[in-house]
Amino acid sequence: MWSSNYGVRMMKTVRLGACMVGLVALAATAAVAAPASADTTPASATDSFARNVGATFLDNQMKLGDLKTWITTQPGWQEAGYVDQVNDAAHLSTKLLWAGDSPLREQAVAKAKSLGISASIEERPLTLPQIFEAQRKIEASKDRLAAAGFTLTGVIGVQEDTTDLVATGTFTSAPATTRQRQTVTSSVDSTLDSIAGVPVTLNAGVKTAPAVGRTTAGSAKAAAVSTRQSDAAPHSAGALMSSGGEICSSGLSVVLNGTEGRATTARHCDQTATWSPVSGGGSTFGKKAQNSPNGAATMLTARGTNLAYDGEWDNSVGYSKLVAKNFTPSLNDLVCTGGGNSGEHCNIKVTSTAYAWNDGFGSVLTFLGTQQTAGGIADIQGDSGGPLIALYGVQSGQVAAAGMIRGIFSDSTHPFMTGSKCGRAYSLGSNQCSAIGIFTSMTQIVDRWSGVTVNTN
Repeated sequence: MWSSNYGVRMMKTVRLGACMVGLVALAATAAVAAPASADTTPASATDSFARNVGATFLDNQMKLGDLKTWITTQPGWQEAGYVDQVNDAAHLSTKLLWAGDSPLREQAVAKAKSLGISASIEERPLTLPQIFEAQRKIEASKDRLAAAGFTLTGVIGVQEDTTDLVATGTFTSAPATTRQRQTVTSSVDSTLDSIAGVPVTLNAGVKTAPAVGRTTAGSAKAAAVSTRQSDAAPHSAGALMSSGGEICSSGLSVVLNGTEGRATTARHCDQTATWSPVSGGGSTFGKKAQNSPNGAATMLTARGTNLAYDGEWDNSVGYSKLVAKNFTPSLNDLVCTGGGNSGEHCNIKVTSTAYAWNDGFGSVLTFLGTQQTAGGIADIQGDSGGPLIALYGVQSGQVAAAGMIRGIFSDSTHPFMTGSKCGRAYSLGSNQCSAIGIFTSMTQIVDRWSGVTVNTN
């Protein structure tokens, strides 16, 4: 189960670790590759995105992240009523979502002012602990909801445009008529209200899936050496790993006991497997060493470095960016994914936070990000475990560690897609993609993980 302390601690060290699971080894054996090396060649999605939004926007977003870090490292911040914030990086302003009054509330406004941020307060009816408790009640009553005609996929805790919780899922049997739909919806709504004891909105038509991929015969293209497909230790984030036909990606690395960088991936990637670069070159990512107590990540036995692969999945240069800071995303922030199967995708806006979602191993608090570029995706199956970054110090080729790719999310306006609709990827085949991604923050991942920090050295 997830903890209500999901965002308390600021990361002291950040390092990108490579540990996503990859495709079956190619028949041709690739030469052993060196780890990704820092290179600021302006040929990636991150560079294009940085040029489009501008350095001021990116600097402002980091300042807004610093404000969130300050708030969420204050003693008792959740009980004090801080829920989240809705950022406007273009104007260096934010709405602090707050439930009730407390000294911290005015201290947060004062802290914002000291950072040059214009902050206002928006009243919310529920604190985070109250939201978490309602989510637990709903998740514990999945059988009751199923009997009422609804299969639960998750519960959104925080959004900008509503103060209600939002139960996501699908009708157990698709209603044949409008009248039948109204009857089922009414039954589910009343069941949700009685379970949670707080206002809950129903969002039927939502499907989710972990972003674990499969290799498809003939779908993978030969990859150049020294890229995501042939990564060598110490591993960089965003490399493509494989085991028995299953593919995942390596994530931002962590530091164990202040000395050793370790690669990471998502816990729903096969925990019994030894992961290898999909090309057959490079060096092994190892296997599970331990899981995070919060954030649903897996530390692997192989070493990890503080570099994140940059550019397309098949970029032959294999250049990367330095992970120099930690960043906890808020509503409206713009972030980039870098999974090993599909490479980089930027302009992804954080649209929901505190999304209680089951990755197959239990409930974990995640957040949702929606691709803002028409025709673009957030991630594809095979990207699971890969890095989520925020741009930072772009001119010097640095990024901030924002989180880990968890899964894909579809609704009535953002359906799952396959094949060419997913754009370019190492393995398309039957792997599904979406414009909405499911993520966990690195702050959450290292929370309560003894001796573990994010690798930024």
